[in-house]
Amino acid sequence: MKEEAKAYVDDPTIEDILTYAMFPKVAPGFFEKQRDKKVGVDAVHADKTNKIHPV
Repeated sequence: MKEEAKAYVDDPTIEDILTYAMFPKVAPGFFEKQRDKKVGVDAVHADKTNKIHPV
């Protein structure tokens, strides 16, 4: 599970691993939102095709 969680979190904590283990379909979206909030990216308005986002 730890290796699978590493695909979504750089340094997964035990909570991240348990979250992924309990909710494997929901966890990737949660981790993505958590990462975006941490780095200050507005993922809701991002253009993933052209890889741009508002700041």
